[in-house]
Amino acid sequence: MFAPFALDFGPSAMIVSFLLGVLVIALALTTSANLTPEGARRSSFRVSAHAEMDLGITLATAACAIGFGLAGEAVVAGFLGAVAIALSLLGMTTRYTTIRA
Repeated sequence: MFAPFALDFGPSAMIVSFLLGVLVIALALTTSANLTPEGARRSSFRVSAHAEMDLGITLATAACAIGFGLAGEAVVAGFLGAVAIALSLLGMTTRYTTIRA
């Protein structure tokens, strides 16, 4: 979430990048197991829902990259395109399994 400031994005690109970062962090915090001294607590999300949300965020990031590319903002489009590729690779290599207690 620091990249929009470091790469000197415009206001609209900064807001979109920040919101996508917030969505990724919120998804990770919502679906991860909460480790407490009493042990691991299960997430309230289904594993398939987590995979679908990962795919949705990846597609939204790619759509934003295309949109900014069409608007003529090459740096923003390149950055969001690279993030979309990284998210898709991460999604393809993730094992979506449940924690067995």
